Amino acid sequence: MLSYLSFWLRRLEQHPLPNIDLKLDRMVHFLDVMGAPHRNIPPAIHIAGTNGKGSTTAFLYAMLGALGLKVHRYTSPHLVRFNERIVLAGEQATDMQLVQGLEQMDGALRDCPLTYFESTTALAFHLFAQYAADVTLLEVGMGGRLDATNVLEKPLCTVITPVSYDHQEFLGTTLYEIAGEKAAIMKPHTPCVVGAQHADAAQHIEEQARRCEGVRLHRLGHEWDYRATSSGGIYYESATMSREFPPPALLGAHQMHNASLALAVMDVLSTTTHPAWCNYAAWDAGMSSASWAARLQRLDATAVHSLYGVDVPVYLDGGHNPDSAMQIAKWITQQGIRPHLILGMHRDKDVKQVLEILAPHCAHIATLTIPDDPKAYDANALAEYARHYHNSVRSCARLNEAMEASKMTESQNSPILIYGSLYLAGYVLGSIDFSTATCCK
Repeated sequence: MLSYLSFWLRRLEQHPLPNIDLKLDRMVHFLDVMGAPHRNIPPAIHIAGTNGKGSTTAFLYAMLGALGLKVHRYTSPHLVRFNERIVLAGEQATDMQLVQGLEQMDGALRDCPLTYFESTTALAFHLFAQYAADVTLLEVGMGGRLDATNVLEKPLCTVITPVSYDHQEFLGTTLYEIAGEKAAIMKPHTPCVVGAQHADAAQHIEEQARRCEGVRLHRLGHEWDYRATSSGGIYYESATMSREFPPPALLGAHQMHNASLALAVMDVLSTTTHPAWCNYAAWDAGMSSASWAARLQRLDATAVHSLYGVDVPVYLDGGHNPDSAMQIAKWITQQGIRPHLILGMHRDKDVKQVLEILAPHCAHIATLTIPDDPKAYDANALAEYARHYHNSVRSCARLNEAMEASKMTESQNSPILIYGSLYLAGYVLGSIDFSTATCCK
């Protein structure tokens, strides 16, 4: 069945449209042909933003699951297997479920071609409508206004995580413009929970809320707030509750924010439309158990030693923009370490600013071309950039060479940080077997 699924996925990749073609008319028409499955999915929470979408979704997923609810989830991109994108009632979609869904969509796809992301989103809607669940978590792919997920008409709640510079060629060159694209997921008479924002982004989000009838914003620093406690937990407060929660399962101060944003969503919904969700013990359990691959994820030591002969901690993060680099730099400082950085990035990312932020915190930098990725920076070109910011840089042809390079420096006992792209993260996880990677607390 795996080979048959691969056949269908290759079919999706061979569509005649550009990989990114932001429009909604194709998607709306296709879904209408398919019987409008997006109107028949379980109640949905729609999540947009630049940084923290996946982690916020992970915390929500864990808390909702701890309540005993069956949760559908759609996220992108996948790291190792396509099945990661679509979770049906708490379980990754099986190859059989995916193949059956694609077979059922095949005729409509021939008549109404979609982009790859549109096709995967349509598949998610199609399967979500077929399988019973209590709630749906729907992550925006890019932007929001013209994203394929924005056919959703009546979500329970919309969420906007921190907005930063990314995909400027499609979303605009200023934070004000980018935030406007993301804020366009707001729907009339639907609450919108907003995380930390730069001033320009916050301005456009508030303007969009005023234009969208009946939207009530729940903004960090206004309607809700949080702070870290001395025990590493989160003290969350709003007009409806004040309470300390346990330390988040995901590493980094930025995960305090993402976990608190998820708490704000639970707070809003449990005090309005879903009072049965107000179960702090379940929220505690979700906070402590959430997992999300490639977000400061500590890789399995046995697997790393077996493959690469490395005996130091190895952390993996799929961040790829200056804001995420800033959060990683804060974590490095808090840990009191100087890691070996293995860096692989896409050519459309702000490599110079990422290096300017991270390089001073690192003992050594090894650059790597992300394998089998036509968008990737060449390792040699990446190394040339890196040498402007660090005096110990090596260009590597393979991951094992980059790992080996860390053992040839004076700081050979320092941990290793692999950073720069979710596609690099997927390659790393695939190389060590996704099932053996562990998300470290």
